[in-house]
Amino acid sequence: TPSMEKTITGTRYVLPSKQTVHYYGLPVEDSAIDRGPLSKFNGQALTLQREATIEGQLWYRVKDLGWVK
Repeated sequence: TPSMEKTITGTRYVLPSKQTVHYYGLPVEDSAIDRGPLSKFNGQALTLQREATIEGQLWYRVKDLGWVK
């Protein structure tokens, strides 16, 4: 929920060890909102917009993509 989100700024790149991690439409792991692996964005700068802790897990909102743990 928006009340659980905190605005942040930053740029990150996908590490080789994180290329198989998936990103989602909402901050929850669910195959219905799975948008695919981060390997699609290898070498690209990704802009962080928000973070939220959901059930003890930290999620980041990446601009124009979705949420990733």
